[in-house]
Amino acid sequence: WMSRLTKRIASGGGRIEDVDLLKSVADNICGRTICALGEGAAWPVQSNVAKFREEYNIDYVPMNITYDDKELKASLDWEEYTAKELYDLLRNGKKIKTTQVPMNVFEQVFKKYLDQGIDVLYISCSSALSGSVNIARMIKDQVLENYPDGKINIVDSLISCLGQGLM
Repeated sequence: WMSRLTKRIASGGGRIEDVDLLKSVADNICGRTICALGEGAAWPVQSNVAKFREEYNIDYVPMNITYDDKELKASLDWEEYTAKELYDLLRNGKKIKTTQVPMNVFEQVFKKYLDQGIDVLYISCSSALSGSVNIARMIKDQVLENYPDGKINIVDSLISCLGQGLM
């Protein structure tokens, strides 16, 4: 299962629920198998799924979601709502849209790293689906006026799926 899910994600055919399923399979293997190879295969999956951003020092620029005149941050840490609450809204027929990443958010994140002397690599979801990559390019030019030695590299991934996370 883990191998099939990982291959599907890596090939760009992953679904959002695959990450939870992958973790669930790994969790069910640990402590429930007499084969040491089973746990040995499950541990890296558990670690990468649970601590991927932290282990690889990956930050992100959040966009927002909107529904019923509400606008909430689309956070990977689910501070404003849970994944279950989001999917319940969808199941109950709510039309949820995403916004582009706000300009001030790009500016804050870019400056945060440039202030530390760290170059920035921003990998966007497909420009065919979001205008955020264009906003990032515009903010890059503005920010670099004050950071002549800084580097901000912007990549249009041309995809928007779980495989993008493996880039």
